[in-house]
Amino acid sequence: YFVLREMVRLKNFRLNFDEIAKNLLFKLTPSEVKEAIHTLEVLGLLSRDSEGKLVQADPQIDTQNDVASEASKRNHEENLENAKWAIRNVGITEREFSSVCFSLKTSDLPEAKKMIRMFKNKFMEKFETPHGQGEEVYQLQIQLFPFTKTNETSEGEDIQ
Repeated sequence: YFVLREMVRLKNFRLNFDEIAKNLLFKLTPSEVKEAIHTLEVLGLLSRDSEGKLVQADPQIDTQNDVASEASKRNHEENLENAKWAIRNVGITEREFSSVCFSLKTSDLPEAKKMIRMFKNKFMEKFETPHGQGEEVYQLQIQLFPFTKTNETSEGEDIQ
C-alpha cells in the first residue's frame, strides 16, 4: 500500500492499473492494485485534486513509536522479504545494503532509537521530491535489534 501511495508523486504517474502493476518490482495484479488504491482512498490516505488526479491526502504519514500493532508487524515483515529479494535482483548501483554489529549499553537504547528517528526525518527532508517530480519509489529500512540476550531487560514487555 505504501508504495502505491508514493507512486502518485512520480512525474510519469498515470492511473492505469495494468501499467502500475507492470512497473512494480514486487508483483501485484492489476485488480490488486485497483483494490489497494480504492482502500487508500477510503482510508483518506489518497484523495483527488481539483482536476480529479490522484494525490496524497497528507505528504507524510508516520506511525506512533514503540507501539505494538499486528499491521505494523506484517508491514515490517513484508519489507524484510522485499529487501531479501532486492539483494538478489536489484543491481548494486541501484541499492545500498550495509550493516554494523557492535556492543551497546542497554541504557543507551532510547537515545540510539531517537537518533535513528531523527536521521530518518532528516533524510526524508533532504531527498523526498515534490509531487510530480519523483522518478522512482524507494524504501529505506533501518534496523536495530539485539543479536544477544545476556540481560533480562525486555522480559514481560510486549514484542513490537
